[in-house]
Amino acid sequence: MQKTTYEIYQKIISTIKKARKRCKTNASSRSFAKMTRKKYIAGSQEMRLNEMIAEVLERLSSIMTKKGDYIRSRAYSKALDTVLSIQTDITSIDELEKKPNIGPTIIKKLNEYYTTGTLALFEEDENNPVYLLSNVYGIGPKKAEELVKKHKITTISQLRQHQDELLNEKQRIGLKYYEDIMEKIPRAEIDNYNKIFATAFAKAAGSDSENASKYEIVGSYRRGAKSSGDIDVIVTSNTDGVFSSFIDELVDAKIIVEVLSRGQTKCLVIAKLPGSKTARRVDFMNTSAEEFPFAILYFTGSKTFNTVMRGHALSKELSLNEHGLYKKVSGKAKEEKIEAKFTNEKDIFDYLGLVYKEPEERTDGRAVMKKDGTPIKIEKIQGESMEEKQSIVPVIPLPESQGPEPQPQSIIEKPKNKTRKKMPPKKTDVKTTPPTGMGATAIIQRFKTNGIKELESLTEKELSEIIILANNEYYNKNPLLTDNEYDIIKEFIEKKYPRNEAIQNVGAPVTKNKVTLPYNMPSMDKIKPDTNALTNWMNKYKGPYVISCKLDGVSGMYDCSTKTPHLYTRGDGKIGQNISGLLKHLKLPDATGFVVRGEFIIPRKTFDEKYKASFANPRNLVSGIINSKTVDDKIKDIHFVTYEIISPPLSPSQQLEHMQKLGFEVVQNRSQSSLSNTLLSETLMDWRTSYKYEIDGIIVSHDKIYPRKDGNPEHAFAFKMVISDQMAEAKVLDVEWAASKSGYLKPRIKIEPVKLGGVTIEYCTAFNANFVESNKIGIGAVVQIIRSGDVIPHIKSVTTQAERAKMPDSDYHWNDTHVDIVLDDVTTDETVLEKNITAFFVGLEVDGLSSGNVKRLIKAGFNSVPRILKMTRADFATVEGFKEKMVNKLYDGIKDKVQGASLIQVMAASNLLGRGIAEKKIRPIMEKYPDILTSNDTPQKKTTLLLEVQGIGKEQSKLFVENIPRFLEFLRECELEYKLNTRRVESSAVEEPKPATEMDKKNPLYGKKIVMTKVRDKDIIAYLQTVGGILEDNIKKDTYILIVKSKADVSNKTKFANDNSIPMMEPAEFKEKFMM
Repeated sequence: MQKTTYEIYQKIISTIKKARKRCKTNASSRSFAKMTRKKYIAGSQEMRLNEMIAEVLERLSSIMTKKGDYIRSRAYSKALDTVLSIQTDITSIDELEKKPNIGPTIIKKLNEYYTTGTLALFEEDENNPVYLLSNVYGIGPKKAEELVKKHKITTISQLRQHQDELLNEKQRIGLKYYEDIMEKIPRAEIDNYNKIFATAFAKAAGSDSENASKYEIVGSYRRGAKSSGDIDVIVTSNTDGVFSSFIDELVDAKIIVEVLSRGQTKCLVIAKLPGSKTARRVDFMNTSAEEFPFAILYFTGSKTFNTVMRGHALSKELSLNEHGLYKKVSGKAKEEKIEAKFTNEKDIFDYLGLVYKEPEERTDGRAVMKKDGTPIKIEKIQGESMEEKQSIVPVIPLPESQGPEPQPQSIIEKPKNKTRKKMPPKKTDVKTTPPTGMGATAIIQRFKTNGIKELESLTEKELSEIIILANNEYYNKNPLLTDNEYDIIKEFIEKKYPRNEAIQNVGAPVTKNKVTLPYNMPSMDKIKPDTNALTNWMNKYKGPYVISCKLDGVSGMYDCSTKTPHLYTRGDGKIGQNISGLLKHLKLPDATGFVVRGEFIIPRKTFDEKYKASFANPRNLVSGIINSKTVDDKIKDIHFVTYEIISPPLSPSQQLEHMQKLGFEVVQNRSQSSLSNTLLSETLMDWRTSYKYEIDGIIVSHDKIYPRKDGNPEHAFAFKMVISDQMAEAKVLDVEWAASKSGYLKPRIKIEPVKLGGVTIEYCTAFNANFVESNKIGIGAVVQIIRSGDVIPHIKSVTTQAERAKMPDSDYHWNDTHVDIVLDDVTTDETVLEKNITAFFVGLEVDGLSSGNVKRLIKAGFNSVPRILKMTRADFATVEGFKEKMVNKLYDGIKDKVQGASLIQVMAASNLLGRGIAEKKIRPIMEKYPDILTSNDTPQKKTTLLLEVQGIGKEQSKLFVENIPRFLEFLRECELEYKLNTRRVESSAVEEPKPATEMDKKNPLYGKKIVMTKVRDKDIIAYLQTVGGILEDNIKKDTYILIVKSKADVSNKTKFANDNSIPMMEPAEFKEKFMM
């Protein structure tokens, strides 16, 4: 056997690693590495390095991902794609020079690894605690960095000691099985799993298990590997519920010990064999019978084999992935699925004209063979050239250096099967790769329904596919997103992946009458008004300025620089559509020698009167008319409003003046000597309502002549959002609904971050559900928020409504007034349950029973106040994370506080007597009618009696009486009925508040208004009653003192107190000054 395979090199590296442990310095170990490598190579033929290089690049990409450096990660991934496409043996690193996507830095790293058997980056990776912690399931790079930098956690052992306070549930599971998950799984063990899976699957599928229902363990196991990192299982069935039943069987059999996530198509778990001490990661994936052959082919691998096979499919103008085979259809953005029937993997090989290879044979790309026995030749991979990039867009110089006149170039689709001239490699990236549409449409719909959180887990590739698909569908008159929804996604990508190539290309490829535009038609960069961007821009570009409307139509170019005028749409800014056939219908003026840019647009009044019932908005109508294959009668309502002379070069004010003289309709504009956010905001608000066309912002340009360059101009910008000192406009990213203790669902609006009064605002209130519904506040809506007096910002008005309001996913109903919505089933909602249990124990001041520990109790099955009150010390010890100290603290604290609580305190803490009926309402009721809970009076009489209590209205009296039986049942279940018998003693023991006339009016607290925040001190509350102090909930300018838990706390109330010179005291300080 030839000794020049990758196995030889692996043996070298293994030897080097062992030797390095014995060497005292890196220098000595590297010297030994060189000597060892030469020893093994000596006397043998040149080694094939393809696999070694691929492994290094893949590991580098993985490390960069862990570090959060996604740009470098992608660079290494693209270099890996290049290497995987090379089907000849690479025997020297130098052979990769000038290959696409492989630059000098990568060459240097590969040479270092080839020479030394390691990289400094790999050594750092092995020793860096951030990377160590990010290997724990559920802990990403950011969380790992937080653990190291903020909490000083550097080892798994330290993390285990502090897991309760630092990790969420999934992360604690990952930590629990960390060592197990990191271990390789021997093949014999996977064989045992397979036997158990077969038994469980037979039960789940029933009689269908012999026909359409089946599963397959894929990955390296299927390729015959001796060990694997995890277990991947593909399941298919024509019968609903088989996948779910299969998982249930394994859970019931205690094979699955933890479920990490579970859905209809994927279930990620931790599993363990009976009697085994080692747990394993297992991923189950559900697919249709139609896609099953493609899924097992894809997930079996190897990666190189798959890459070459997909490349062969592409050479046949086909796209192959885990879902199927697709064919590109001319004129359509979305590929069409091949209709042929594929019942197994061999059918796929046959369709592609390839020799079928068993899984064990799919080792690398050389295993892919045509049926005539010849190996696959992959076309040279497209990628970044190492040479300097040349712009394909002409630059318009200043007048003194006027260049030759550019001419439009038609783009003609070349016939197939003809010899083409050899062209330099084009740059391949996400912006030029047509999307398959697979998954992107579904992701867009989820985003429209669930908001920005749907974007956070997507890869850069998936985000890019969304943008490309949205562009294509918009230009095909089938917009998937509103403008604001599109902007949210685009800005999210810009922030997360600043160099993403898909977002550099605003617009979409044109499929009809394509031409390279004679001049580039750039977009405008937006300026964020809540930053110093405007000031910085004005420092660079000192006035004067021109402000004009940013028209919301279809951008076009009118070229009269040649004998025959031409008309174009913008397309993607470089390649547009020739629509010169419309010139005779638009009646544009003669502008010989000029190239003018403008907007095809329809007046709002015309749209409202003639088209509003049939079209969503004016721009969609205009786009349809402009792109129509036939001339539509509606063309007569289209206006071409100009805003720029592209050639000859002129200043913005000169351009507008010349266009007016030439007879064009010119965009609304004015000159300005100075700028401010307030001025631009007021202008935008005015023009929005007064101008006859739809606008989506204003354009600000420096009034000087600038050469036309590739890319967006720096001397001009778009201003699209209104802002002032206390008011701003922002796009809605999400509407989050949270259940209160009473089951009322309250909205919180997540907006794009804006700065108001020096504070970054990311959330605002929306009052109630009716406000959200009636104003269509949803993803992409634009709202005006106002922040006054340092209170929580609220929505002042809605500038642009969303397509639909984002209402809760939970089942709910409206209250009688149709103002609020309430959960249909309050009793079983986990959030409401947790909040009520937490409120009960916090209300009784039980230390240690806040939300986190209550959630642990609920998870352990103690999911009600009565159950928790009946817990023994042994019960507490069974709760995950509760150690002896915590057990004793909670057990003793509950017994002490509950036993010492008054009936009124229990009533208030229970939250069972009606929404809004707290201790301040309950106390006067019980003082006036101590037997109201147990008397034999009818409900009607009790309701009437309660109306005599000051502060109790008709609705509250009715609620209180209706809920008395519910509260009494609660006392019985809690074994607290004895509290009813102590009520008389309690009421007689309480000193009656002195009438105001008897109180000492000279007391410094008499008549003074006191507010407490984040603290409730019963001694202070009782004292205020005796001296005539007034306890209020809301802070006002006439508040005397604000009592705070800690002066270090910051809240809206503390800010208000500071701004209005209201004294703040902690409870101990207040007591020392007034009560001693």
